[in-house]
Amino acid sequence: MGVSVPYTILFDQEMNIYCQQRGYCIGNDEILCQQIDNCLAGIKKVK
Repeated sequence: MGVSVPYTILFDQEMNIYCQQRGYCIGNDEILCQQIDNCLAGIKKVK
């Protein structure tokens, strides 16, 4: 894949890439949590 560490990939329920983050900055964990919440909200709407 040729990625540097840390590298985070969030997939949706159909294994499509929902969000990607390269490296780390202060606050990335909060952004990732928001993206996870958004992704889960999208899954709940589909069901």
